[in-house]
Amino acid sequence: MTVEESPLSGASEDGTMSWWEAWSTALSKPKQAAYESLARNPSITTKKVLLWVMIASSIWGVGTLAYRLIYSPQDLPPRSVMLCVTPIVGSLLGLVVFLIAVGVTHGIAKNLGGDGHLEELIRPVGSFIAPFMIITTVIWLIPIVRYATIILSVYQIGLAILSVKAVHRLSWNKATVSCIIFILPAMLR
Repeated sequence: MTVEESPLSGASEDGTMSWWEAWSTALSKPKQAAYESLARNPSITTKKVLLWVMIASSIWGVGTLAYRLIYSPQDLPPRSVMLCVTPIVGSLLGLVVFLIAVGVTHGIAKNLGGDGHLEELIRPVGSFIAPFMIITTVIWLIPIVRYATIILSVYQIGLAILSVKAVHRLSWNKATVSCIIFILPAMLR
């Protein structure tokens, strides 16, 4: 395998990955081998991934507040309260939703014969969810390109399916069924 083909080509020589390397691998290398390496890379800890999700969720919360301040400021409580509460609530809400979604997906995958572990699934999913939250927050604030988030949602669903396939070693059909919790909200947009 050449360096270009290596799933860990974004990693350092010792195999460790920074947050940037993990995120760029997750977003730009949608291949099973790359996702298997994300799932099993010891430098990508569950604690680290959950921190990424919390930070991205805080940014999402601030972006939501900015959107409401710009487009419907009359509907908001006092700004000082919102500025303090939104990042905290956003980070906690994002973390809880992430853990529920990944947990349900993992449970379905296990029931369909998957043999992966929850922590292995959290790593690749968090490696693409965190940057997607930030990207979609920024795009959503720009009215003319807001609907590009639909295309990103489809790509995100594909990455979720790939994550389940890589971690649980399931067929594409079973991995897709496992990701129903990611697919349904996207269909309801």
